[in-house]
Amino acid sequence: MALKILAAGFDKDTRAHLEGVVRRTLGARVGSETWSISLVKAGARLAVTLDGPEERFRHLSFAVEESQLAKALGAALSGGVAAGASHAATAAPPAALPSPAGTGRDQHVCEHCRAAYVVLYETRPDDVRQLVSVACPHCWKTNHVEVGSWAASGREYRAEKA
Repeated sequence: MALKILAAGFDKDTRAHLEGVVRRTLGARVGSETWSISLVKAGARLAVTLDGPEERFRHLSFAVEESQLAKALGAALSGGVAAGASHAATAAPPAALPSPAGTGRDQHVCEHCRAAYVVLYETRPDDVRQLVSVACPHCWKTNHVEVGSWAASGREYRAEKA
């Protein structure tokens, strides 16, 4: 089984520390399950995305203070929802993310150049998420991300450098 950790925007020491926090929090799961975890520095916070072996861990994203990473990961793993968690199946972005109501602001990492970018879009109540193509603002290659269906249907979304 495998654990892949992508950490973007950190110096070498901070990256090693955060990877250690993730490994300790996952514990025995590392040896028996496949995980992909993305940690992206977003201002003073971390944008965290989990992809794990169960459906509830697929595309689970949340923003958290660096000092609260272990606590938020532990809550997500134990079946609780980390503060500010968003899942591909949820209707709208959580209020705990640093975005005004009605605005989606999702942090992503380009699968080609590994640079961080944000996708901005308007949300509507009871909006479901839909997969769309978006060009990375760093390398202009196509990535696939989820935005609210209202924004997707009108192509009312944009990507900006993080």
